[in-house]
Amino acid sequence: MGIVKNSPNSLPWLLLLVLVYITWKWKLIGGILLSLFGIGLLYFFGIPDHSFQTATLIIALLPVVFGLLLILSWGLEHEKNT
Repeated sequence: MGIVKNSPNSLPWLLLLVLVYITWKWKLIGGILLSLFGIGLLYFFGIPDHSFQTATLIIALLPVVFGLLLILSWGLEHEKNT
């Protein structure tokens, strides 16, 4: 019964694991999804309410930055292959 009660705490980590798998297989789609995940984190942590702290802002911006870097990496790799 304890596992069932604790399962909502594992859902964000499961989502992150799925995102990492998608990113590993497909850089462009993974980069877009990771950026969207980071924007969702910004909204979830309270950007609209202005109730966030600097450390929270930095942590929530990291997936956006990494997603954009993945998109850039895919673009450079795609340009090199054509």
